[in-house]
Amino acid sequence: MNGNILIWIVLLISSFISASNKISTKWILNNKVDPIVLYILSIGFYLIGDIIIIILNYKKLNKFKTDLKKLDFKHLIPIILFPIITVIVSFFYLKILENNNITLLSPTRSIIIIVLTIVFGFFFLSEKIDEIMIISIMFMVIGVSLLIYKGFRDSKNN
Repeated sequence: MNGNILIWIVLLISSFISASNKISTKWILNNKVDPIVLYILSIGFYLIGDIIIIILNYKKLNKFKTDLKKLDFKHLIPIILFPIITVIVSFFYLKILENNNITLLSPTRSIIIIVLTIVFGFFFLSEKIDEIMIISIMFMVIGVSLLIYKGFRDSKNN
């Protein structure tokens, strides 16, 4: 199978799962489930998934010590900090999702992630940004700005 086709298949499936997860999360919160209960349940099932991945890849665990020795302290900082920050931010995202429109929050968050990824890739990984990328980012920002404007306008009318 062509590598590009496989990439697109994985991206589509991943995007479908991510969108379905966001919608189901909001649906569950709409049924008055406390965000902390939903968060604890979700983390528990993510942990089960992590354990399954570890079990399926147990032969690679002998590389763990070798690879760990290759890491400098500067590499450990994001490995340690980002999961902790992600856990905290994920909980607060659930709290704001409880009382806000997912059709505004999710696209806004996604565009911010895209823009920051491109900017960080440029500054920290020396990746190239061309004119098409800049124009694409501008259209995305305009699109999300229109969504946000519509959301604020609609919330004032209610």
